[in-house]
Amino acid sequence: MENPKDVQHFLQNHHGAVVSTVNFSGKPEAAFIYYTLDEESNFYFITKNQTRKAKNLEINKSVAIVISDEELMQTLQMEGTASLVEDSKLTIHIMNTWLERNITNKENWPPPLFKLNKGSLLIFKVKIDWTHLSDFRWAH
Repeated sequence: MENPKDVQHFLQNHHGAVVSTVNFSGKPEAAFIYYTLDEESNFYFITKNQTRKAKNLEINKSVAIVISDEELMQTLQMEGTASLVEDSKLTIHIMNTWLERNITNKENWPPPLFKLNKGSLLIFKVKIDWTHLSDFRWAH
């Protein structure tokens, strides 16, 4: 794993990521997500129950996540295991944290997630098992 402080800093300074899940036939499927972190730096994302990623996570909990910063020429790759958040107090807390973190552009409100006609909201927590933070600014 990378230096946890560097990974944490990168995660705190970004809002969106691509999450990859595995479908029933073993093929990868990727989707853009907005994410949030809790006080212990746990990684959460919200989706709807009729999306491909939600259906895939019912079958296979493994995820791969990529966050990129084109301007800084950095990427963060992560792998982990997703679990559905079912605790109502935690759900409310994470939803509020997610909303505060991701309402950065009121002109684009509501965010794409709320425009999807794909069922009810679900929150997934990802236990990160592996990270790789790449910095290409100094690469030759």
